[in-house]
Amino acid sequence: MVQQYVQAVDDASPTDEERATFAARTRRFRRFLVAKSLVVFPIVGYALGEAID
Repeated sequence: MVQQYVQAVDDASPTDEERATFAARTRRFRRFLVAKSLVVFPIVGYALGEAID
């Protein structure tokens, strides 16, 4: 029973190729998120701060 569980976990583990594929697919999203946090959030914060004053 334990051996079957260990085998199932080993089969479900991602391979290096699967990890590389996942990293390539999420690269664009991560870049967008960084750009958004560096550009969009400060602009929105400035606009809201000006609106409150």
